[in-house]
Formats: sequence, C-alpha cells, structure tokens
Amino acid sequence: MASRLTTYIVVLIVTGTVIAGLIVGAQREDLGGRVDLIITNGRVFTGAGEDVAEAIAVQGNKILRVGSNREIKRLRRAQTLMLDAHGASVLPGFIDTHVHLSEASRQRAGVDLTDADSPEAVQARIGSYAKAHPDSTWIRGHDWPSALSFDVLSTPGVLDDLVPERPVFLVTGDGRAAWANDRALELAGITRHTPSPRGGEIVKDPRTGELTGVLMDSAQELVVRALPAPTDAERLEGLQTAIREAHSAGVTSVHSIGDTADDLDLYDTLHATGDLRLRVYSAVAVTPTGGQAQTDRLKALRARYPDDPVLKAGAALVTLDGASGSSEGSDAAAVASDLSHLIAFLDARGWQTLIEAPTEAGVAAALDAVEMAQQTNPAPDRGRRHRIEQVNGLDAELAARMARLGVTASIRPTGEESDADAFRLVADAGARVTFGSDWPSSILDPRRGLAAAQPGEVAGEEEVEQASAAPPTQEGLTLERAVDAYTSAAAWTSFDDQRKGMLARGMLADIVILTSDIFVPGTPLMDVEVDTTIFDGKIVHKRSPTSGTQ
Repeated sequence: MASRLTTYIVVLIVTGTVIAGLIVGAQREDLGGRVDLIITNGRVFTGAGEDVAEAIAVQGNKILRVGSNREIKRLRRAQTLMLDAHGASVLPGFIDTHVHLSEASRQRAGVDLTDADSPEAVQARIGSYAKAHPDSTWIRGHDWPSALSFDVLSTPGVLDDLVPERPVFLVTGDGRAAWANDRALELAGITRHTPSPRGGEIVKDPRTGELTGVLMDSAQELVVRALPAPTDAERLEGLQTAIREAHSAGVTSVHSIGDTADDLDLYDTLHATGDLRLRVYSAVAVTPTGGQAQTDRLKALRARYPDDPVLKAGAALVTLDGASGSSEGSDAAAVASDLSHLIAFLDARGWQTLIEAPTEAGVAAALDAVEMAQQTNPAPDRGRRHRIEQVNGLDAELAARMARLGVTASIRPTGEESDADAFRLVADAGARVTFGSDWPSSILDPRRGLAAAQPGEVAGEEEVEQASAAPPTQEGLTLERAVDAYTSAAAWTSFDDQRKGMLARGMLADIVILTSDIFVPGTPLMDVEVDTTIFDGKIVHKRSPTSGTQ
C-alpha cells in the first residue's frame, strides 16, 4: 500500500513538473520572440461572451497574447510600437456583411474631396487631378463636404480655367446633391427649360432662371447617364479610396454582394500587389435559369478564388424580386419551385447561399427552400451557413424557424423600424444575426448598427443620433450582442471564425481602437469615433487629433 502511495505521489510530482515546464516554456516563447505592436490600457472586447481584457500583443499579422497590462507590457521589445487606448473600447475589426464594393469603387472614381473644407481646397484638388489625368474625358469628384456651399463654383469661370473643355461632376459625401459645370450639363442635355424629375430638383437661380449646376437627389441621374464607364485605372483608384473609407469607419472586412468575375479580377489586382487592405468575401449573383454556363462559371470562380484570408469566393447571391413570395396561384408555386431547386443545387455543391428576401412571404419561401435542401442533400463537409439578406419582413414564428434551421439573418440595422424589429425578433429567437449596411446606398458606419441594440431605439437616420449605451431591457438586445453581429457572428457566417472576429491568440490582428468605452452606460454612441484601425497587424487609419465627431 505504501509502495502504491509512493508511486502516486511520484506521478503527481512528475505531472506537475511537466505542466509547469510547459507553462514556463510558453512564457519563454512569448518573451523570446519579436513583438511588433502592443495596445495597453484598453477595455478589450475579445468577443463572443469572452472576458474583457486590458491589453494585446501583436506579432506579425497575428495576435500573440491578450491579457492584463502587466502581462502584456512584459513582452515589450526595443522595436515594439506601443499604443495607449486610454481606457477606450478595443474591438475586433468590424465586418460589414452586406456591401456592394464594386459599386463603391465606381462611385469613388475621380477626385477625392473628403475634408476639402474650402472652395480653394476643392479647386486645388481638381486642378491637381486634371493635370495628373490628362486623358480623362470627364473630371469626377466624390465626397464633397455637404456643409460647403456650391454657390462659389457655380460662378462663371471658377472651374472653367482649370478644366476649360472637360465636363466636371462633383457629388456630396451623403449623395444628396451634386454640382455639374456647363460642359457636363450640355452633354447631359440639361437646359434652363428642362423640368426637374420626380424626386429631384434642377436648381436654378430664383431671379434669372439660369442653371446653377446644382442637382438634388434624382436629378443627378440626368448627368450620371451621360458619364462614361470609369476606366480600370479609375476603378482601382476608386477601390483604394473606398478601402480608406472603410478603414476610417473601423471596417476591416466586407462581404461584397452581387459581384461579377470582372469585379473579382479588380480586387485581385490589388491583392496581387499586397494592396488589398480589406478582407473581401465575394457573393456572386446567380439565377434559376443560369443553366450549365452558370454552373461552369461558379466552378471556375471558386477554383480561382479559393479560401484565402484576404480574398475569396464561396457564396452565391439569389435575389427574390418583388413578385417572389407575394404572387398567388401557379405563379407563386413556380417561383417557389425554382427557388427550391436552385438552393438545393447550390447546397449540394457546397455553396453558401445568400437569399435576398424583402418580404415576409419571401422569407418564408427562402426558409422552405433551405429546409428542402437540408432534407435532400447530405451536409457538406464544412457545414451549412445559409443566410437571408436585408431581413425586414418577419414575425416571431419565422424568426424561430430561422433559428431551428440554422439560417443567419443579415440585417440592415440603420433602415426602417421593421429592420430594428427584425433584429429583436431574431435575437430573441436565438438565431444568428449579422449587420450589413448596404453601402454605398447607405452610410458605412458601424456605430449606427451598434445603436440598433439599444432598447426603444430605432437605428434610423434621425433616431440613431440620440442612441446611447443604455442597459438592455429585453433578452438579446445587449450592446455586446450587437458587437458580435459586426464581428464574431459575421466571421462565422463566412467560414472565417477560425481566424478573425475575435481578439485571441493566433487570430488575425484586425483591431479597432475607439475614442471612448462604449460599454459605459449612457455613452452616446454617435459621439464615439474610431481612433485607430489596425489591419493585418499594421495601422491603416489614425484619427486626426483635430477631427471632430464623425
């Protein structure tokens, strides 16, 4: 008996020594390697219900350790870049699950007028761009500050001397207004006698009736129709501008909806040079009538853009039009049958489907199709992560069915009241929720999505301005859940949860440092800014010390 007891004691001692050695070895491994970046004094939201930490150490493009200030500061080396979060929230990089990146790159082709806060600054940027692009037939500009008056540019000769023979078209950052010079108006066929279109205004001098060049809302389309398609070089410039805009909002990953092979080629051009500093999960558009040509195209795209941390294809976008799900009789049955066969076909080949269903009937039809695919096909090796996009037509029964089928709801939280209601219903039902802005049709600003988590608030254009981090009064409406919708849940739904969406050892170093701690009750979310955005372990955006609230 004594001999057996001695043996047990020896085993325990040896086991304890081995474990201690492993711990020490791991610590020495951390202490012995390089540490490129350290963030301290933060409220580090690690993600998905994990504990909050104080500091992060980054090695290369991955997170080395997450822990207390004391633990992480011990890893500092001579070359380590130190960032102090000053008590603010530190989050995983935001992932917007519904954007149109190709359209954003087209809209942002031309002169970037962001922060051009005076007529002289606008003139200088346009003049520099015109000299650098002598072959551009049009001079386009985007993100004109809305507060800057158009009046000075509508004065004859202000821009004509800079670009005497080329049309100029400048759009505000909010997309509500544009200014066109005389040459652009002429090519668009706009005269003083042209009536304003429905939903827009051709602004004229109230005294003389002459054109001012200012076009409001839908009136811009009169010039847009005359614009030539941007060149590949212009689109690349626009893509880089769009990426910088994403960085300023703390967005490090997007799911780009409705892409074509040409769009993927555009992204790949930057990826090949290491300049695609935005993780892109591309969803290509498909139709029930695509046939063999569509099948071949999908197969080729997935082969060319396989799983990759920066750029990959793997999702198929299926759009239900206004008639789908709302038709009656044989038409509705035919639509439902086509949808079910398409989803089953894609599911059998391992494609994730993103189904745009704008109505309650459409959501029901989409769920019918997913359920049939689950019953017909064996589960793919990587599992199923089908989604319904821009969900707003929903009731509690459909929300519960989404949870049961494992279907994710991608919601535009800054939309109408029904969008916010959908978030609450799906969250309470236990289904997975992700947030997508529909950028560039809507503003790329995760703060607005986070505001959707607040009880009694609707994250629309006006109400969101007053949103604050009030304590939740209903299950599923916590701010933490909203952050998950932009991070860990979004990473899961693109099959990337093994490498991003959380701040943990071995995960990609995509990190956002805010200017305040958003989890302090009463913090106005719209007053909190993005201080620093880190992509792949490198700082890609730093807030200007003089900048105001975004």
